[in-house]
Amino acid sequence: MRIFNKVSNYFEQQLNSTIPMSVSMNKNQIDKFEQYAYIDWRFDMNNTYNIFGQKVNSFAATRPVVDQIKRDGFNGIVLNLNVPIDTQTGSLVLYDKNVPNGDQGTANKNIPKDTWAVVQYAKRMKLDVTLNFNIVNYKNDELVMADNVGPNFSKEKFFTAIRDYETKIAATASKYKVDMIGIGNFQFGFDTDQYQSDWQNIVSSIRSKFKGKLTYTSNPEGDTSIFELVDTIGVGQGANNPDKNTVLSNISRLKNKYGKEVYWNPIAATATDNGIDPWALVSNSKDLSSVPIRSDLQADRIREILKASIIDQPTDLSGIAFFEYAPWKQADFMVNPKSDGDKQWQIFGKVHSEYYKNQTASDTFANWFNYSTKDLVGNNKNNRLEAFAGDKLIDGKGGIDTLVIRNSIKNCRITKDTVNGGFDVDNGINGVDGNYDMYGVEYVKFNDATVSLLGNYDLSKFGWF
Repeated sequence: MRIFNKVSNYFEQQLNSTIPMSVSMNKNQIDKFEQYAYIDWRFDMNNTYNIFGQKVNSFAATRPVVDQIKRDGFNGIVLNLNVPIDTQTGSLVLYDKNVPNGDQGTANKNIPKDTWAVVQYAKRMKLDVTLNFNIVNYKNDELVMADNVGPNFSKEKFFTAIRDYETKIAATASKYKVDMIGIGNFQFGFDTDQYQSDWQNIVSSIRSKFKGKLTYTSNPEGDTSIFELVDTIGVGQGANNPDKNTVLSNISRLKNKYGKEVYWNPIAATATDNGIDPWALVSNSKDLSSVPIRSDLQADRIREILKASIIDQPTDLSGIAFFEYAPWKQADFMVNPKSDGDKQWQIFGKVHSEYYKNQTASDTFANWFNYSTKDLVGNNKNNRLEAFAGDKLIDGKGGIDTLVIRNSIKNCRITKDTVNGGFDVDNGINGVDGNYDMYGVEYVKFNDATVSLLGNYDLSKFGWF
């Protein structure tokens, strides 16, 4: 289940009450900053179903994933596609005749048949759509680079295959108003000046059928003449849990050099201790059963990146793309494992940058994609006030008011302000997602509990004083 590189509804529920409530939302204050979520969408897995009996890469199975991406605050999706190449010949291979019929993967390497249904749905949800081509070895999904091809590899066949395959899909993408196409990623050794004319050929061919933007992704420290040919630049990082300072400094360098939009793309945040690479373990048949699932560390990694991108947002950074939401990780064999191998994949799905049905990641995304320091002020009606990241004053005024915080109660804290009156509220441990001065609010609703501040409330039972 190689994903790309080394590199449903929990939406806000109304308080269980018959009291009618007006809504005052803390609107997203991030302007001109794109937030994309990757979906693993390489090919159909015809023999793999989720617990509802849906093929894991079907539209039915993927629609709730898109819905969650929207709820989590992203404004675009990236469908991760493959260009399957025979690394011995350079030819395109759309059908692997050596894949056993009963394999949980698939012999058919064409893009999923429901691709355009997903694109159409995402556009209806007001999400931008990027198709991202990963040029890979058809046998194992490893990225094709100059140092991992055979001695008889034909570079002419290779670049012709990329051009023809991507152009064909681009023609259909144009009809569905796809916004951007990624023409390749980390094709080291084939991204040098020596092959500039080959990439120009590919770009010209795609542009003849597609009027949206084109992009290419390389590593932060690197550079490639392909950046001269595309509209936007992707800066990814091979290892999980990237060093934000290195990435951001190189984004500035590339922005200054090329004068184009630069995206931090992709970003992978694992739910493991530092130094543990879950893919390296599972691909080498290592036992994952002892690997702790560290959702807290994953949230910290997401938060650190979003803080750097949003609060200290450099003018050089045009957007970010988080890797990934993967429908296939909801496969029945992973949700209800029956073998040791299935259990390995289940653990892998939980620790390897998977955000679907991941409450901790969802809270962090929602808090920071809606970052604002604007005060929240209600009126004399019964207000529902939703607070996201960013320090602010919150005043419910009259009526019976509810403050909604997208976080677990155990991560937050409410204390009475004996000096100024009202309450001090920490969103996140020690207020890492925001510190609120709160007045005139009667209820605070967290993801997993509601606290009443009416009458003889007892904050000490939560460990608050």
